[in-house]
Amino acid sequence: MVNYRICDKCGGEMLSATIEKEFCYNGESIILKDLNVYKCEECENYIYTSEEAEMIERLMQTKRDK
Repeated sequence: MVNYRICDKCGGEMLSATIEKEFCYNGESIILKDLNVYKCEECENYIYTSEEAEMIERLMQTKRDK
């Protein structure tokens, strides 16, 4: 089964993909690997899955709480 959505930037098809993303928080670099996203085949725009978005939010909250 292929999961896809329509890209809100160009209207292209968005397919499941895995990416690596670097975040900076208070001058600290954090690299997250194997993030599950939907990535547009046309313009390479991507959106996080709800699970990944929640995980990133928890990580940032942990960083804020320290």
